[in-house]
Amino acid sequence: MKHHLLASLVIGGSLILSAAIVSGAIPLKNENVLPVVDGGIKLGNVYSEDDLVSARLVFSDDNQDQVLFENVGPQEANARLQEKMNELAKQVNFNQKDEAKKITAENLSIKVPATLVFTSSVKYRSEYQPSFTLTLTKKNVDVPANAKMLETLKSATADFVKSQKAQFESSHFIK
Repeated sequence: MKHHLLASLVIGGSLILSAAIVSGAIPLKNENVLPVVDGGIKLGNVYSEDDLVSARLVFSDDNQDQVLFENVGPQEANARLQEKMNELAKQVNFNQKDEAKKITAENLSIKVPATLVFTSSVKYRSEYQPSFTLTLTKKNVDVPANAKMLETLKSATADFVKSQKAQFESSHFIK
């Protein structure tokens, strides 16, 4: 009789424990799953998360597109944009000997309309995915011909980075 009582206590206890684990009342491990179009990506323990933004200028006349910055932190975007515009001004002024005719980054403009393509993403380093980048948003901004590029691009970049703050925060597992 004692053996039957002990066996029923063991079986009953394991059923209760199993039900608690299955229902989520007793978590075994946080798997940190990212929902994606085709299902989910299991990250496991997340070691680091990096917010990234990229921007490139796509010209409407099939001219050579320009990568303005790629995979930089949101706080670095405007500084990288300024560096790229200074570099472009330097390229334009390469053979110009007359200092008065040299173009500054602030005066650069484009002759044809273009589209500024922004991308925001989060790069995870985790237990199951050593390096995984999740693209959050792609946004296109029209840039008219003859507009002052630096002023237009800096404004658009600041607006995009500001609009992505909530997206970045909602995709973080490390709080």
